[in-house]
Amino acid sequence: MNYKDILKKNWISLTKQRLEILGKIEKFHHFSYIDLQNQLKNTWRASIFRNLKLFNEVWIIRIIDYTEWAIKYELNDDTVHHEHMKCWSCNEISEFDDSELHSLFEKISKKNNFKLKKHSLLFEWVCVNCNN
Repeated sequence: MNYKDILKKNWISLTKQRLEILGKIEKFHHFSYIDLQNQLKNTWRASIFRNLKLFNEVWIIRIIDYTEWAIKYELNDDTVHHEHMKCWSCNEISEFDDSELHSLFEKISKKNNFKLKKHSLLFEWVCVNCNN
């Protein structure tokens, strides 16, 4: 399902501003509010915050990191499964895919009579560059 369909399905109007914000989000991989603000100079701060919250609620984007000074998001793509690793020192975020880990999530959900719908993991390590 594309993002316009998700908005329509949730009775959210397709305003010019929302479409402009989505257009910018699609160009980023991992991004923060500041990244969007720098790209959308003519957009009100409150509008960006409000739309990020809305897009997160309808699962167009997801939060991948939350620190005391910034929230990092990524565009949600259910077709590409991956987890995240963040360097504890430099805050660089990397992705990895591990089918064994995903199988473990499925096993845990079945054992507890749940159906896994979505999840988000962020491991914090020290990257090679910072470990030297």
